[in-house]
Amino acid sequence: MVISLDSLKLSRTKKERSYRTKNSHHLAADVASMRERIAEAKARVREYAAPFWAVAHQDELHAAESSTPRGADILQLKVHLAQKQPEEGNVTTDLATPLPTLYTKTDLESIYTHAMKHARECKSEAAVQAIEVRYLERDVRRHELERYKMLSWAISCLVIFLVGAPLGAIIKKGGLGVPFLIATVLIVWHYMFDMLGERWAIAGIISTLIGAWLPNMMLLPFAVFFLYKAYKDARLLEYDFYVMLFERTKKYITTQTRKLTRQ
Repeated sequence: MVISLDSLKLSRTKKERSYRTKNSHHLAADVASMRERIAEAKARVREYAAPFWAVAHQDELHAAESSTPRGADILQLKVHLAQKQPEEGNVTTDLATPLPTLYTKTDLESIYTHAMKHARECKSEAAVQAIEVRYLERDVRRHELERYKMLSWAISCLVIFLVGAPLGAIIKKGGLGVPFLIATVLIVWHYMFDMLGERWAIAGIISTLIGAWLPNMMLLPFAVFFLYKAYKDARLLEYDFYVMLFERTKKYITTQTRKLTRQ
């Protein structure tokens, strides 16, 4: 018997959210793979740009070794030959000499044209690799955040329990209205920092570890406070408690005011 699921209109998980369906081992493997791709992209940029770099205090220039020197190497080659053969013709070893006195107009145009061409190519290649690295680093943060959240979500259940249990113990009378309101506000508080932590971690503002544990860190102080008050048998949620607190505060302020007036 075959049951068709076409009516459910199921579709594949989007690629940018596929990490949510993976376990911890798969996430760790994907992170390692993406880090290797990032290193390869950076290495490609260095490898592509290396022939155009001028190295200071280099004994033998790359241009002198190459049979087909590039545009930027022509300048290095002529300077190199000028240093090696100072007595031939009018060649000078003073590198501060203006270029038009060392090279013909055709050579200068060729040097400038090739230099600009290769500079644009280097810039274009670096920009392409930078975009790839940026997207890979963003995916790495998403995978790391999802991996850390697997544990933080489990601990969230315990933290929320540590908030709700003391609230139930503190109730003496008056129903569930105020405790339910406080619990709802704290759950919204937890959810808000869960969303903020995720966005900040993916954007690279904070580390993925802090982003995953941020909601628990923001809710845990309330859990500790309510546990302490429940242990002390405090009457936080009773109307009479706040009336008495207001009367004591009012009495204290009145006493201090009279003392200041007498002085």
